[in-house]
Amino acid sequence: MKDYRDDLVVIVAGYTEPMRHFFEANPGFKSRFNTFVEFPDYSGDEPYGILENLCRKNDYSLSEAALQQIHSFLNTQVQAKDENFSNGCLVRNLYDDLVMNHAKRVFCVDHEVTDRHILSLITEQDFEQISLS
Repeated sequence: MKDYRDDLVVIVAGYTEPMRHFFEANPGFKSRFNTFVEFPDYSGDEPYGILENLCRKNDYSLSEAALQQIHSFLNTQVQAKDENFSNGCLVRNLYDDLVMNHAKRVFCVDHEVTDRHILSLITEQDFEQISLS
């Protein structure tokens, strides 16, 4: 890395504590990386806003009941923030699970239904099917 320092960029990324252990594992690591950027965890309604944005960008909408359940779930996760809290990954995994459950549910809907709103609406049933353990 030192031989090509003008032409090379190396980025290592991870959560704060595991990265701290990574740099402590070898004293030479820290001297080779001179810029550190730490991003704070999401707080408040930020994860919910990310989920809403993912849904909107992919033409999904959330029912009022799903909105309330998901908002409550995400607030609980943000407040608890244990060592396994995964920030954006939590939201992305939740979104993926919601879309999968939605697809399974809509597949079983009467095939005569062509109302776009019904076919793109994520409901509380889609959220309740997620294993949150």
